[in-house]
Amino acid sequence: MLVNCWYGNDEISRRLSRLDTVGLAKDKFWYKFLFVDEGESDYCQNREMKADLIANSTYRRWQGWGSLYGVTRYSMVFLTDSSGYGLVGMHARTIYSRMLELLIVQRASVLRFAGEVTQVNNLSSRSGDNKELMERIESLHREYIRFVNQIYFTEVTAQDQGIELYGMLLRQISLNDKVRDLDNEIGELYQYGTLQLEDARKRNSECLNLIAILFLPATLVAGFLGMNTFDLSSMGLLLSILIVGGVFVLSIIFGSWLNKRNR
Repeated sequence: MLVNCWYGNDEISRRLSRLDTVGLAKDKFWYKFLFVDEGESDYCQNREMKADLIANSTYRRWQGWGSLYGVTRYSMVFLTDSSGYGLVGMHARTIYSRMLELLIVQRASVLRFAGEVTQVNNLSSRSGDNKELMERIESLHREYIRFVNQIYFTEVTAQDQGIELYGMLLRQISLNDKVRDLDNEIGELYQYGTLQLEDARKRNSECLNLIAILFLPATLVAGFLGMNTFDLSSMGLLLSILIVGGVFVLSIIFGSWLNKRNR
């Protein structure tokens, strides 16, 4: 759940405009408004931690004018005096709402990619089809590049205030770190799939080389016998078969020895 709320109150706005971080931490309204805390007692009962949470979640650029903005993992709130409805209230309903919607799409996309990475990992552990595995990895990598180019933005507006608030949103949910980790996982998965494919090609090449080694001597002997005139009587035919068979058996023995030596 994400909360997007503007509140205009002349008295509270005037009181909070004069407070520093410590004063804001002691003010019950701002903490409850910022963290959507409805309980009688605050859910944070440590003063230092409470002050750090408020400092990291409060945007104070316009505090002197009685405006405080707050950003947490699940809320984006705005406090002004009653006159702020025309400007800040309009932005809360439009551009800031779109920023939250974009954030939801980004978080959902990262979770979906993480799930897909897990599925491909499971496929690689139980599937012997390297071609299918590589196709899944390439599809995942292609969709991830599209996500980075079309959905994952570090700036969504040219306005300083919008850039800073959006940066606070990204930090609150650690989206940059999650995307960085996802990028590393997909890169390692792509490298793993490439190594598996190259290993399969290498095994196929070795198999073809072994077949060539086995049949090349027999082919040469058969070609030599075919280019010469021999007595086709039963004795000559038997001799030819014995020669070709003997060379073929020796080729198998030599190929097996060579294969064991290369392992």
